[in-house]
Amino acid sequence: MSLVQNILTYCHSLKTALREYGQLPETEQKQVWRDLSGTEAKGRLFIRGKEPSAFAREFEPPSLIDESLLKLDLELLRINLEKKRAYNKALKANRDYVLSRKFRLKFLRAEKFDAALAAVRIVAHFEEKLELFGEDLLGREIILSDLDEDDLDALNTGYLQVLPERDTNNRWVLFYYKALSECYKRRENILKVLWYACNAISEDEDVQKLGVVNVVYNVGGWVKHSFDYEKSRRVSRIFRAI
Repeated sequence: MSLVQNILTYCHSLKTALREYGQLPETEQKQVWRDLSGTEAKGRLFIRGKEPSAFAREFEPPSLIDESLLKLDLELLRINLEKKRAYNKALKANRDYVLSRKFRLKFLRAEKFDAALAAVRIVAHFEEKLELFGEDLLGREIILSDLDEDDLDALNTGYLQVLPERDTNNRWVLFYYKALSECYKRRENILKVLWYACNAISEDEDVQKLGVVNVVYNVGGWVKHSFDYEKSRRVSRIFRAI
């Protein structure tokens, strides 16, 4: 997560946000407003059923995509075998799935076509997936029926929701109701729900290009017991792996 994203995500007051925003270099201040407005990302969208816009063609020319996919293969080869055991298990289970253009392209988009960072993200993706769902599910996407009864109970509380309407810049909105943040029997229940929801919407090309908006409703969200720092660490890892 970038410095800009950290400031926007974790500031607890407008005063703090303004102070930290003022400390950013001018280039990062401009990026904050581009991220908030979605103006730059909107130009990257492909019009459904039609030819891509001129800006979209400029931002993702076929040559860039093809070159980045080749670089991604090389970067994956450079990663130490010990760090990509889950990735190699997934390759063995379903090579077509792991090497598919569509699957790899979403990781390149997540890292703005930086092949080295995309390779790290893919490896992290399978490490987290292995830890949460086991080896048998590495070679395919996670679907709703893969969640057990306790996972579904956590999902059905409404703690995490994908809102039915997009924001004014056509971005999907993830809504978190903090008062329900202890809605699980085991930590893994809510982590699996988060993985399922985030990974499902990441299949949408609009999400890959525009990102999503996270909205946290904090009213009534006091933690009844000690704060679950391990859950927070795992949540951060998941966000870096999708």
